[in-house]
Amino acid sequence: MTNSTLFEYKPTDAEILACVRAHSRSVTAVIASRLMKPQKGPVYTAFILRRMKAMEKVGLVKRVPSSYLVQICWSAVMEGGAS
Repeated sequence: MTNSTLFEYKPTDAEILACVRAHSRSVTAVIASRLMKPQKGPVYTAFILRRMKAMEKVGLVKRVPSSYLVQICWSAVMEGGAS
């Protein structure tokens, strides 16, 4: 085990938002997977979920309907309020 795998990589809100904007309508686990960088360590889905909920409160992202029963699907909110 190397030192880089011992610590969780915590992407910034800007990195998370860029990922959501690049891939519209993604579930939380997929966003975490896309943000994972082997040299920086794992990205935990729980961390991404907490950040997504915080960004939802300030209106940067919103939950969108999906075919999944339990997983939350996210989309970025555009400047004018539409997604």
